[in-house]
Amino acid sequence: MKRAGNKFAWGLSVVLGLVFLAQGTSKFLGETAARWASRFEHWGYPSGFPWAVGVIEIGGAVALCFPRTRRLAAVSLTVVMAGAILTHVMHGEIARVIIPLILSGMLLLLLRGPRTQATEQTDARQGGPL
Repeated sequence: MKRAGNKFAWGLSVVLGLVFLAQGTSKFLGETAARWASRFEHWGYPSGFPWAVGVIEIGGAVALCFPRTRRLAAVSLTVVMAGAILTHVMHGEIARVIIPLILSGMLLLLLRGPRTQATEQTDARQGGPL
């Protein structure tokens, strides 16, 4: 049963990694970068904010692929998605909340998923639950 959970976590990590890699790189490339800059400006964020979010998304996408960094990546990306949800709600863009909500749910599934052997060893060293 644990093996099936690990395969699910790995598959979910790959899917989320690809999504966040695409989202992060879109904040740096061509026309989409200009659109993101315009959106962030409309929402009242500083001019470098799309780049900061893009770096977090790309870094999180890569970190999702490694069991030792998967949980930190999932938490970081969940925080970014929470910011996206709040931004859209505050600006009356309710329809745009759906995708960040779905991604947040998937990230939370990943956080609740099976613990890796590396995580269990870290918990054991720190005196936490196994």
